[in-house]
Amino acid sequence: MLTGILVRVNTTRVAKTVASILIAGAAACIGTAPAAAVPVSSAPGTAGLTPALASAYTSAWTEAKREGVQLSITSGKRSWAQQQQMWRDGVAQYGSASAARRWVLPPNESTHVSGRAIDVGPRTGAAWLETTGRRWGLCRTFDNEWWHFELVTIPGLPCPPRLPALDEMSVGPDRVGGMTLTAAMITVDTTDPLPLARWWAQQTGGEILAENEGWFVTVKISDAGPLLAFQKTADPTPGKNRIHLDFVADERAAAIEGLLAAGATHVADHDMPGFAWTVLADPDGNQFCVAQHG
Repeated sequence: MLTGILVRVNTTRVAKTVASILIAGAAACIGTAPAAAVPVSSAPGTAGLTPALASAYTSAWTEAKREGVQLSITSGKRSWAQQQQMWRDGVAQYGSASAARRWVLPPNESTHVSGRAIDVGPRTGAAWLETTGRRWGLCRTFDNEWWHFELVTIPGLPCPPRLPALDEMSVGPDRVGGMTLTAAMITVDTTDPLPLARWWAQQTGGEILAENEGWFVTVKISDAGPLLAFQKTADPTPGKNRIHLDFVADERAAAIEGLLAAGATHVADHDMPGFAWTVLADPDGNQFCVAQHG
Protein backbone atom coordinates (compact mmCIF):
# COMPACT_ATOMS: atom_id res chain seq x y z
CA MET A 1 0.00 0.00 0.00
CA LEU A 2 1.20 3.51 -0.76
CA THR A 3 1.72 5.31 2.52
CA GLY A 4 2.93 8.79 1.72
CA ILE A 5 2.50 11.53 -0.81
CA LEU A 6 4.51 14.47 -2.03
CA VAL A 7 3.67 16.86 -4.82
CA ARG A 8 6.48 17.55 -7.28
CA VAL A 9 6.26 20.56 -9.59
CA ASN A 10 8.30 20.10 -12.78
CA THR A 11 8.30 23.78 -13.77
CA THR A 12 7.89 27.10 -12.03
CA ARG A 13 5.37 28.22 -14.64
CA VAL A 14 2.33 25.97 -14.42
CA ALA A 15 -0.02 26.74 -17.29
CA LYS A 16 -3.12 25.24 -15.75
CA THR A 17 -4.23 24.77 -12.14
CA VAL A 18 -4.55 21.05 -11.44
CA ALA A 19 -4.46 21.26 -7.70
CA SER A 20 -7.40 22.75 -5.82
CA ILE A 21 -5.76 24.73 -3.00
CA LEU A 22 -7.26 25.92 0.21
CA ILE A 23 -5.55 28.77 2.04
CA ALA A 24 -5.44 27.81 5.71
CA GLY A 25 -6.23 30.77 7.90
CA ALA A 26 -8.98 32.45 5.85
CA ALA A 27 -8.38 32.66 2.18
CA ALA A 28 -9.56 31.49 -1.16
CA CYS A 29 -10.27 28.14 -2.74
CA ILE A 30 -9.04 27.89 -6.30
CA GLY A 31 -10.57 25.21 -8.53
CA THR A 32 -10.60 24.36 -12.23
CA ALA A 33 -14.23 23.19 -12.43
CA PRO A 34 -16.83 25.77 -13.44
CA ALA A 35 -18.53 27.35 -10.44
CA ALA A 36 -21.98 26.75 -11.87
CA ALA A 37 -21.53 22.99 -12.22
CA VAL A 38 -23.58 21.94 -9.20
CA PRO A 39 -25.31 18.54 -9.30
CA VAL A 40 -29.08 18.35 -9.05
CA SER A 41 -28.81 16.42 -5.80
CA SER A 42 -26.86 19.19 -4.05
CA ALA A 43 -28.33 20.97 -1.05
CA PRO A 44 -30.62 23.96 -1.65
CA GLY A 45 -28.75 27.22 -2.07
CA THR A 46 -25.53 25.75 -3.51
CA ALA A 47 -26.03 26.87 -7.11
CA GLY A 48 -23.04 28.88 -8.30
CA LEU A 49 -20.72 27.79 -5.48
CA THR A 50 -17.39 26.19 -6.27
CA PRO A 51 -17.77 22.40 -6.65
CA ALA A 52 -15.68 21.78 -3.54
CA LEU A 53 -17.76 24.10 -1.35
CA ALA A 54 -21.05 22.81 -2.78
CA SER A 55 -19.99 19.23 -2.08
CA ALA A 56 -18.77 19.98 1.45
CA TYR A 57 -21.90 21.89 2.43
CA THR A 58 -24.18 19.24 0.91
CA SER A 59 -22.49 16.60 3.05
CA ALA A 60 -22.89 18.77 6.17
CA TRP A 61 -26.52 19.59 5.33
CA THR A 62 -27.31 15.91 4.84
CA GLU A 63 -25.82 15.07 8.24
CA ALA A 64 -27.70 17.96 9.87
CA LYS A 65 -30.98 16.61 8.49
CA ARG A 66 -30.11 13.16 9.84
CA GLU A 67 -29.50 14.63 13.30
CA GLY A 68 -32.63 16.77 13.20
CA VAL A 69 -30.75 20.07 12.99
CA GLN A 70 -32.28 22.87 10.93
CA LEU A 71 -29.64 24.28 8.58
CA SER A 72 -29.97 26.32 5.41
CA ILE A 73 -28.01 28.72 3.25
CA THR A 74 -29.31 32.26 3.68
CA SER A 75 -26.86 33.73 1.17
CA GLY A 76 -24.50 31.92 -1.18
CA LYS A 77 -23.22 32.93 -4.61
CA ARG A 78 -23.81 36.60 -5.36
CA SER A 79 -23.45 38.47 -8.61
CA TRP A 80 -21.08 41.41 -8.89
CA ALA A 81 -24.10 43.73 -9.16
CA GLN A 82 -25.76 42.27 -6.04
CA GLN A 83 -22.59 42.67 -3.99
CA GLN A 84 -22.03 46.18 -5.33
CA GLN A 85 -25.51 47.20 -4.22
CA MET A 86 -24.96 45.63 -0.79
CA TRP A 87 -21.69 47.58 -0.51
CA ARG A 88 -23.37 50.86 -1.43
CA ASP A 89 -26.18 50.21 1.04
CA GLY A 90 -23.63 49.37 3.74
CA VAL A 91 -21.65 52.56 3.20
CA ALA A 92 -24.88 54.57 3.34
CA GLN A 93 -26.07 52.79 6.49
CA TYR A 94 -22.82 52.90 8.46
CA GLY A 95 -21.61 56.29 7.27
CA SER A 96 -18.25 55.38 5.77
CA ALA A 97 -16.47 52.68 3.79
CA SER A 98 -14.24 51.78 6.73
CA ALA A 99 -17.24 51.30 9.03
CA ALA A 100 -19.15 49.33 6.39
CA ARG A 101 -16.23 46.91 5.94
CA ARG A 102 -17.07 45.38 9.30
CA TRP A 103 -20.20 43.84 7.77
CA VAL A 104 -19.93 43.94 3.99
CA LEU A 105 -17.20 44.05 1.34
CA PRO A 106 -16.98 45.54 -2.14
CA PRO A 107 -17.48 42.97 -4.93
CA ASN A 108 -13.79 42.72 -5.85
CA GLU A 109 -13.05 41.45 -2.32
CA SER A 110 -16.12 39.38 -1.46
CA THR A 111 -15.76 35.60 -1.47
CA HIS A 112 -19.52 35.40 -2.08
CA VAL A 113 -19.00 36.81 -5.59
CA SER A 114 -16.53 34.04 -6.44
CA GLY A 115 -18.78 31.36 -4.95
CA ARG A 116 -16.39 30.57 -2.10
CA ALA A 117 -18.52 31.56 0.90
CA ILE A 118 -21.91 30.83 2.41
CA ASP A 119 -24.03 32.47 5.08
CA VAL A 120 -26.17 30.01 7.02
CA GLY A 121 -29.03 30.02 9.49
CA PRO A 122 -30.74 29.74 11.84
CA ARG A 123 -28.31 30.50 14.64
CA THR A 124 -28.71 27.04 16.14
CA GLY A 125 -27.79 25.52 12.78
CA ALA A 126 -24.81 27.83 12.45
CA ALA A 127 -23.65 26.83 15.94
CA TRP A 128 -23.93 23.16 14.95
CA LEU A 129 -21.92 23.81 11.79
CA GLU A 130 -19.28 25.74 13.74
CA THR A 131 -18.84 22.71 15.99
CA THR A 132 -18.94 19.97 13.35
CA GLY A 133 -18.08 21.70 10.08
CA ARG A 134 -14.39 20.83 10.14
CA ARG A 135 -15.38 17.25 9.29
CA TRP A 136 -15.99 18.60 5.79
CA GLY A 137 -13.45 21.45 5.84
CA LEU A 138 -16.05 24.10 6.67
CA CYS A 139 -15.15 26.77 9.19
CA ARG A 140 -16.63 29.96 10.58
CA THR A 141 -14.38 32.69 9.21
CA PHE A 142 -14.94 35.91 11.17
CA ASP A 143 -15.29 36.69 14.87
CA ASN A 144 -18.18 39.08 14.26
CA GLU A 145 -20.17 36.96 11.77
CA TRP A 146 -21.56 33.75 13.26
CA TRP A 147 -23.28 33.00 9.95
CA HIS A 148 -20.32 33.17 7.52
CA PHE A 149 -18.51 29.93 6.56
CA GLU A 150 -15.84 29.06 4.05
CA LEU A 151 -13.87 25.98 3.02
CA VAL A 152 -10.55 26.75 4.74
CA THR A 153 -9.18 23.54 6.22
CA ILE A 154 -8.50 19.96 5.23
CA PRO A 155 -11.52 17.84 6.20
CA GLY A 156 -11.01 16.42 9.68
CA LEU A 157 -8.32 18.89 10.73
CA PRO A 158 -8.94 21.79 13.14
CA CYS A 159 -10.18 25.08 11.78
CA PRO A 160 -7.68 27.95 11.68
CA PRO A 161 -8.17 30.83 14.12
CA ARG A 162 -11.05 33.10 13.16
CA LEU A 163 -10.28 36.51 11.69
CA PRO A 164 -11.27 39.74 13.41
CA ALA A 165 -13.70 41.99 11.61
CA LEU A 166 -12.06 43.29 8.44
CA ASP A 167 -12.06 46.88 9.75
CA GLU A 168 -9.79 45.64 12.58
CA MET A 169 -7.32 43.63 10.47
CA SER A 170 -3.80 45.01 10.41
CA VAL A 171 -3.16 43.42 7.00
CA GLY A 172 -5.88 45.57 5.42
CA PRO A 173 -8.43 44.34 2.91
CA ASP A 174 -6.16 41.73 1.34
CA ARG A 175 -7.23 38.62 3.25
CA VAL A 176 -4.37 36.57 1.83
CA GLY A 177 -1.61 38.87 2.96
CA GLY A 178 1.16 37.06 4.87
CA MET A 179 -0.74 33.81 5.25
CA THR A 180 0.50 30.32 4.43
CA LEU A 181 -0.81 28.18 1.61
CA THR A 182 -1.68 24.60 2.56
CA ALA A 183 -2.12 22.06 -0.23
CA ALA A 184 -5.50 20.52 0.58
CA MET A 185 -6.70 18.95 -2.66
CA ILE A 186 -4.97 17.65 -5.77
CA THR A 187 -7.40 17.57 -8.70
CA VAL A 188 -7.01 15.39 -11.78
CA ASP A 189 -8.91 16.01 -15.01
CA THR A 190 -10.48 12.86 -16.48
CA THR A 191 -13.29 11.86 -18.78
CA ASP A 192 -14.61 9.30 -16.26
CA PRO A 193 -13.92 10.36 -12.64
CA LEU A 194 -15.61 7.64 -10.60
CA PRO A 195 -13.71 4.54 -11.85
CA LEU A 196 -10.40 6.39 -11.61
CA ALA A 197 -11.23 7.62 -8.09
CA ARG A 198 -12.12 4.08 -7.02
CA TRP A 199 -8.84 2.81 -8.45
CA TRP A 200 -6.82 5.35 -6.48
CA ALA A 201 -8.84 4.70 -3.32
CA GLN A 202 -8.00 1.00 -3.59
CA GLN A 203 -4.29 1.62 -4.20
CA THR A 204 -3.88 4.07 -1.32
CA GLY A 205 -6.21 2.42 1.19
CA GLY A 206 -8.30 5.58 1.02
CA GLU A 207 -12.02 6.21 0.93
CA ILE A 208 -14.32 8.09 -1.40
CA LEU A 209 -15.77 11.08 0.44
CA ALA A 210 -18.17 12.38 -2.19
CA GLU A 211 -19.23 11.17 -5.64
CA ASN A 212 -21.31 14.17 -6.77
CA GLU A 213 -23.06 12.05 -9.39
CA GLY A 214 -19.71 11.24 -10.98
CA TRP A 215 -18.72 14.74 -12.08
CA PHE A 216 -16.38 15.59 -9.17
CA VAL A 217 -15.23 12.71 -6.95
CA THR A 218 -13.05 13.23 -3.85
CA VAL A 219 -10.86 10.63 -2.15
CA LYS A 220 -9.40 10.87 1.34
CA ILE A 221 -6.03 9.08 1.40
CA SER A 222 -4.80 10.11 4.86
CA ASP A 223 -5.92 12.05 7.92
CA ALA A 224 -3.34 14.79 7.46
CA GLY A 225 -2.52 14.93 3.75
CA PRO A 226 -4.37 16.51 0.84
CA LEU A 227 -7.42 14.97 -0.75
CA LEU A 228 -7.36 13.56 -4.26
CA ALA A 229 -10.13 14.80 -6.54
CA PHE A 230 -11.15 13.62 -9.99
CA GLN A 231 -12.98 16.13 -12.14
CA LYS A 232 -14.98 15.30 -15.25
CA THR A 233 -13.84 17.13 -18.35
CA ALA A 234 -14.24 16.50 -22.05
CA ASP A 235 -10.68 17.61 -22.78
CA PRO A 236 -8.05 16.47 -20.24
CA THR A 237 -4.72 18.29 -20.30
CA PRO A 238 -2.56 16.72 -23.05
CA GLY A 239 1.13 15.87 -22.84
CA LYS A 240 3.38 15.16 -19.87
CA ASN A 241 2.13 15.98 -16.37
CA ARG A 242 3.31 19.35 -15.12
CA ILE A 243 2.43 18.28 -11.60
CA HIS A 244 2.59 14.66 -10.50
CA LEU A 245 2.30 12.60 -7.32
CA ASP A 246 5.28 11.06 -5.52
CA PHE A 247 4.47 8.17 -3.19
CA VAL A 248 6.61 6.19 -0.77
CA ALA A 249 6.09 2.57 0.27
CA ASP A 250 7.62 0.40 2.99
CA GLU A 251 8.19 -2.36 0.41
CA ARG A 252 8.67 -0.61 -2.90
CA ALA A 253 8.98 -3.72 -5.08
CA ALA A 254 5.86 -5.29 -3.62
CA ALA A 255 3.93 -2.03 -3.96
CA ILE A 256 4.91 -1.69 -7.60
CA GLU A 257 3.97 -5.30 -8.31
CA GLY A 258 0.56 -4.73 -6.75
CA LEU A 259 0.01 -1.51 -8.71
CA LEU A 260 0.90 -3.20 -12.00
CA ALA A 261 -1.45 -6.07 -11.22
CA ALA A 262 -4.20 -3.53 -10.49
CA GLY A 263 -3.84 -1.87 -13.88
CA ALA A 264 -0.99 0.61 -13.60
CA THR A 265 1.57 0.82 -16.43
CA HIS A 266 5.33 0.80 -16.00
CA VAL A 267 7.01 3.88 -17.49
CA ALA A 268 10.59 3.98 -16.22
CA ASP A 269 13.00 3.17 -13.40
CA HIS A 270 15.47 5.69 -12.01
CA ASP A 271 18.39 5.15 -9.66
CA MET A 272 20.82 7.59 -8.11
CA PRO A 273 23.11 7.31 -5.08
CA GLY A 274 20.90 6.91 -2.02
CA PHE A 275 17.62 7.16 -3.87
CA ALA A 276 15.67 5.09 -6.39
CA TRP A 277 12.17 5.41 -7.77
CA THR A 278 9.84 3.96 -10.38
CA VAL A 279 7.58 5.94 -12.66
CA LEU A 280 4.15 4.41 -13.30
CA ALA A 281 0.96 5.58 -14.98
CA ASP A 282 -2.58 5.07 -13.68
CA PRO A 283 -5.36 3.67 -15.92
CA ASP A 284 -5.91 7.15 -17.39
CA GLY A 285 -2.23 7.62 -18.19
CA ASN A 286 -1.43 10.05 -15.35
CA GLN A 287 2.16 9.46 -14.30
CA PHE A 288 3.23 9.08 -10.66
CA CYS A 289 6.31 7.86 -8.83
CA VAL A 290 6.92 5.27 -6.11
CA ALA A 291 10.05 5.38 -3.93
CA GLN A 292 11.19 3.46 -0.87
CA HIS A 293 9.97 4.78 2.50
CA GLY A 294 12.75 6.09 4.74
